Amino acid sequence: MLGLRAGACEEAGIIFVGPTSTQLSHFGDKTHARQLAIDNGLPVVPATPGAVATAEEARHYIDTIPGFEYPVIVKASFGGGGRGMRVVHKQEDLEEAFQRCSSEALVGPCMLALTVTHAQANTAAV
Repeated sequence: MLGLRAGACEEAGIIFVGPTSTQLSHFGDKTHARQLAIDNGLPVVPATPGAVATAEEARHYIDTIPGFEYPVIVKASFGGGGRGMRVVHKQEDLEEAFQRCSSEALVGPCMLALTVTHAQANTAAV
């Protein structure tokens, strides 16, 4: 939604302080944003290379890709606003999580990513 507002500002000649509407639209599409990070040498969490359209496709990906296992995050590829995300700990819960994620997204497909457990943030005060 922020990308639409930034675009409206640009069209009206109003200076929007922040990323351009193009940049916001790139980062609104999670599969595109992930690929941009990879292309620029940034580390990323293992995930599907693109959107998955069905829970069956998601299950197939989990079952056939070595190292891709539960728990996983089912995430809206575009436009969930943080709502379209579900952590799935076991196969039996994948279908419902996928359906709920898809229903909350602006555009239907979802993506899968491995969950990062016991993460530690490294911060420094300047």
